[in-house]
Amino acid sequence: FRSNLPAAKKVVSGDPDTSVIVIVKTNDQRGMEVKIGEDNDGEPLTDRAEILKQVEAAVKAGSKERKNTLLLKAEKEVMMKDISYIAGAASAADGFDLRLAVFEKETK
Repeated sequence: FRSNLPAAKKVVSGDPDTSVIVIVKTNDQRGMEVKIGEDNDGEPLTDRAEILKQVEAAVKAGSKERKNTLLLKAEKEVMMKDISYIAGAASAADGFDLRLAVFEKETK
């Protein structure tokens, strides 16, 4: 299904210096997997309750560092219900904005 929707205009990209970055990917075996931070090389989070807990903690900590944006970078295949579940963590700190970036899954 293709649509003739207009391209987004006047979009401001997320600034890594003022953003808490959360990367969301799909995983065939475990559903979604989440990493917090652009350079997070650790094991991805897969438990939904733990994901929410860790993202909320990152938002609260980011707020203390004068960060004001939750930047979600999600693969195109991630379900919208998973995105909105994680996006709810932006409300963990007052004045946090939410930005969503969608990217194509890399094929091997």
